[in-house]
Amino acid sequence: MDINALAQTLLAILLPPLVALGIEYLRRRIGIERLQRLQQEFNAKQEWALLAVRYAEQVYKDGGGADKYNAACEWLSTHAENKGIELSILEIEGLIESSVQIIKAGIWAIPAEGVAEQLQTQPV
Repeated sequence: MDINALAQTLLAILLPPLVALGIEYLRRRIGIERLQRLQQEFNAKQEWALLAVRYAEQVYKDGGGADKYNAACEWLSTHAENKGIELSILEIEGLIESSVQIIKAGIWAIPAEGVAEQLQTQPV
């Protein structure tokens, strides 16, 4: 058998599975990167919601729960919009309610000065 014919035969046998493996690797790699990006976006939304609740608690110390809730929703919506991230009404409500429960449970707490400094640099 000629060496060229042998090389062509081996190439014909090995190339399709190698291409398939390469495509699968790229598909998975893109999927992992997308999941990582979604996780980072979710973490940012959750952090912003916590800041929004702390903001509303500071600004509306004497206000009722509805005033604080509306202020937190408005702050979160504006902040996300400024960052180029769209949030639905249900997503905003869920993030705010979740943040209220986290703060009430004492799971997340930062000094009030830290929140005030962060809020001064962010649009309201």
